[in-house]
Amino acid sequence: MEEEKYKALTIKNMPGSAGFIIALTGLIYAIIEMFTRWIPLLGWIVLILGLILSIIGIFKNPKDIAISGTTISVIAISLLIVNGASFNSKSPIKPPIDSNNMLASYANRMDIETLRTLYTPETILEHKKKKLKEAPTLENGVIENEQIKIQITSHKIIPIGEKGNESGNKPIIAFWFEVTNKSGGFTSPISSWVEHIAVYQDTRSDLLNTLKSTTLDDAQFLDSASRLSEDIKKGATVKCAIAYGLDDDEIPVDLAYRDFLSEVVYGKINYQIK
Repeated sequence: MEEEKYKALTIKNMPGSAGFIIALTGLIYAIIEMFTRWIPLLGWIVLILGLILSIIGIFKNPKDIAISGTTISVIAISLLIVNGASFNSKSPIKPPIDSNNMLASYANRMDIETLRTLYTPETILEHKKKKLKEAPTLENGVIENEQIKIQITSHKIIPIGEKGNESGNKPIIAFWFEVTNKSGGFTSPISSWVEHIAVYQDTRSDLLNTLKSTTLDDAQFLDSASRLSEDIKKGATVKCAIAYGLDDDEIPVDLAYRDFLSEVVYGKINYQIK
């Protein structure tokens, strides 16, 4: 098996991630207000907060999620401004109106269909797959930020029936790793791994296929499995292992370092199965 190349990344952009999520929420409020003229004040509050956090996030790395949040906030705020200008009323809560008339009144101001297609399942899937494909390769098996450091020390493909996978019904890929607590906050090997890592095998065109964890029948894994939920003290390092069932015995596997909420991929390691 070829030796993989890795790249250590130190990434944290919490304002950008928070701004992106809040901006999406504000966009939903803006669309609701556009069709029904309800909750305009709440939409303004959410969008302004999302815009501020997204702009702050632009000055941190990675910038993609913050730029997306800023763009969404600007679009949604524009909707509210146009909507408010077309319906001059002192009342902060307005009654519902006919959606067909609303669409007609905005036909010349914005492309509603384009806005709708931006967030279809198909375009979201294409975006996620593109980000995974374009993600930089992690060097030395190191995933690190201000809170934790994960060092992947080794991996192994274990076919059905071989030692470590005697009772399984799928071939598995096992990872042995070390987790170091840098911040002193509560963290465990399993929470650190799940929060920062996802394992994919591109076996289907209609989804981003995430592999499921499974058991690994060997003494080394069973010993480390008892420590998966162990609280790691500041500066301490705990060794553990985890395994995933493979959905195909030839298609490569991507281990991705990604943001748990936004699923932005910061880096990846590609593992050849054969």
